[in-house]
Amino acid sequence: MEVHKWFENKDYWQGVAIFNTLSTNQFLKDLFQSKSEYTVKKLEDELRKFSGDNTQPESEVETKPLVNQVEQKKFGNSHLVKKLKYDLQQVYRQIDSNRFALARCKSDKTRLEYAIQILKLVERKRMIFEKIDYFEEHGELPEIVTKQTVFATPELQRLYVQVNKMEKRLQKPDDQLRNKAKSEQKLREKKARIAQLIAERKGVEL
Repeated sequence: MEVHKWFENKDYWQGVAIFNTLSTNQFLKDLFQSKSEYTVKKLEDELRKFSGDNTQPESEVETKPLVNQVEQKKFGNSHLVKKLKYDLQQVYRQIDSNRFALARCKSDKTRLEYAIQILKLVERKRMIFEKIDYFEEHGELPEIVTKQTVFATPELQRLYVQVNKMEKRLQKPDDQLRNKAKSEQKLREKKARIAQLIAERKGVEL
């Protein structure tokens, strides 16, 4: 269904499906999975942007006092902040779960995977705190800008490549390998160095 046709019936879930195909804003996609008075209005506003018409219907502008619009915005922001705080609790649980698993993991490869996952969660936690702090200071949430965090430094990228090559080499039959024990030791050292660099970069104690 095209965006401008949606305004003929304004079916909420059809609107959500349209928004999901047009937008890359994952935060709003998650928000619209729950239907409420606020999300219905927010969805219409977002789809109106895609339709090229950012104006509100005349009847709506005439019948709704400005103070109601301000209160509605405050209510909407408060709803979003509640969701952010809920997301923050989930992130804390995931961090604790990954750290618990990391402490008991014996495989260097799996430990590295847990460490990277923890770092991503720590970064997500930081971003949520920034939004909540901004709301407490300004009374509204900041504009959402999609940004991809780059964790790998040149040294980390180089180590990842080396580890990948060494792991493939060690998969060969023993009779095709020379100094297998030495290669395995070097692999462990490189993985340990990766874990150390990641911890130093984000201040996470592994």
